[in-house]
Formats: sequence, C-alpha cells, structure tokens
Amino acid sequence: MVDNINYSTPGEGKAVQRGPGALVKGLYVGFATVTRDIFSKRVFKYPQDCGIPPRERIILSGASAAVIGATWGAVIGGRRNLIPGFITFGIAGVGGQVVLNAIEASAKQDKLGGSKEWSSEAPPREGILSRILNSENSPVRKLSSEEYVSKMRGKQLMVDAEIALIDEEIARLTKKLEEENARKGVESDSN
Repeated sequence: MVDNINYSTPGEGKAVQRGPGALVKGLYVGFATVTRDIFSKRVFKYPQDCGIPPRERIILSGASAAVIGATWGAVIGGRRNLIPGFITFGIAGVGGQVVLNAIEASAKQDKLGGSKEWSSEAPPREGILSRILNSENSPVRKLSSEEYVSKMRGKQLMVDAEIALIDEEIARLTKKLEEENARKGVESDSN
C-alpha cells in the first residue's frame, strides 16, 4: 500500500492517496478480461473453436468469475474484499452459466421438437422458456396462431364499436348544429 501525504501547509488537511496506481489498475482490468479465455485454453485445454460441454462451462464460468471478483475486490477495497469478491462473483458466474445452459438447452429442444431423435416412448420435454410462458402464474404467455387471430378479431370488433359510437355522436352534433343554425336563420329573418 502506498501512502503519499502532503504536508505543504500546516493549516490544510492531509491529502492521502492509497491503493495501486493507474498502471496496476490497468493490469487488473486486462487480467480480468482474458481470465475466462485463459481458463478455457490452459486449464481445460479446449481450443477456441471447440464446444465446451455444459457442466464444464459452469465450472469454467464460476472459476473465472471468482478470480475476477477476487481481483476487483482487491483493487476496490484492498485485501479485506478479496474473499467476499471471490465468493460473490463465483456464485454469480455459476448461476449465470446455469441459466444460460438452461436457455440454450430449451432452444435446442424447441428446434428438435419434431425431430426423429426423440424416442416414441417418452414425449419431448417442454423447454424452460415454454414452461414459463405457459405457466398459470406467468403474466405473459405464448399464443397459438388461432388464439392470436381470435384476440385480434375481438379487438377489431371493439374498435369498430367505438367508431360506430363516434359516428353516432358526430351525427347528433351535426344535427344539433343544423337546428341551431336554422333557428338563428329564422330569428335573423324576422328582425
């Protein structure tokens, strides 16, 4: 830790600079940006174009996020934030990768829905996104084409009814205006 104290004038407060300099912070940022790549190539020995299995992606993301969290914890708050950063970022990395794997598996399953890869004994499982959208507790849900057309027809009927009411109101106001003009015309002729 570096302490630079300025004692230039006796009445002024002390200016203290603590922590690593700009160069060291830049090195931390550089290290954080290539950590996952380093882990995938060096630790797991996967080439860049090779697909990493889902379970190992969870481990890879958790480990790299934990190292980045420890690094940032040390940069921001010193040694006392190293372990909390390690744990917090590690859990976030693992959780995020689990969610991404589930979404990816759901997308693959939706693509394979009518494929021959599924056995005739077990029906294909519904993907996570489909399960969320079809849940009775979900505020949104996936509509079939028929349901969508039905909803649009209902909305079109509502709009047509509102237009009819507005046309009736326009006709009523036009008639009232003509009656008032006719009455004013009779009054002006009598004067």
